[in-house]
Amino acid sequence: MVCDILVSCHTLRVNVRLLRRTRGGAQAVRTTIRRQEWWIARGCSQGSPWLRGWRPCLSASRMPIRCSRIARAPRGSPAGEGPSVSSEMLSTSWEDGSAAAYRFKTLSRQQDEVKSDVDATATRTDTGLSVKIAKPRKATVELTGKILLPTEHLQRVIAAAKAGETVLEARVFDGSDDGVKVFDTLAVIGRAAKDEPGLPEAAKVALAGHTYHQTSVSYFEPGGSDQTPDYVMSFSLYDNGVIGALSIDYNDFVLRGRMEQFEPLKASAPCDK
Repeated sequence: MVCDILVSCHTLRVNVRLLRRTRGGAQAVRTTIRRQEWWIARGCSQGSPWLRGWRPCLSASRMPIRCSRIARAPRGSPAGEGPSVSSEMLSTSWEDGSAAAYRFKTLSRQQDEVKSDVDATATRTDTGLSVKIAKPRKATVELTGKILLPTEHLQRVIAAAKAGETVLEARVFDGSDDGVKVFDTLAVIGRAAKDEPGLPEAAKVALAGHTYHQTSVSYFEPGGSDQTPDYVMSFSLYDNGVIGALSIDYNDFVLRGRMEQFEPLKASAPCDK
């Protein structure tokens, strides 16, 4: 038996209405994003944890997070001008406790039409990562060098925060760009704090006594000379892996979210370290 602990599951649903400049003027864009992430530090598992046989030990949590942003019209552009465009992204990922495997699925729709459908698995190798892509087309991609998976990266950030460090640089693979992109990342870690405001009551009880750090992680194109990140994710990161309030800055717009529900899960099996 491999002994791990499932830390938390985040369900992020975002409804955004914003205006962007086009050649024909301002275009109203309505975007819905649903992102589900399993943050796994350790857990007890038997069989295939992706489909079945996963048994979390110790405590875990499920946190639906709702995000919203009040859009501002570009200067000189009347609000509501132009057609409305609806887009949706659903992302689900799983990572094992030893960061040896990572499976991810991403589905993007625009006006109810599928624009991207990615299904792939990354496996740790002696030289980096081997990514087997099932969708949109079957392929195997070899990524070399020291590369962290998303939850592995989160663990490193937590360890750095506990050690009093304020900066962490790392290359991170999260399945972006049809499953072949590796980001250069820079994490900036703030001071430790307690009693984050705005948490639901269940979270206040479960997180009492835990410290958190305001953290920002910038994601850059690999090897690029441009110092502007593709996006920046800022969040309150607790010492047990739970994430509270967050924001995602895509340069053109920012998504802001807060925890609305916190559901502690009971341990289904003892965890012998």
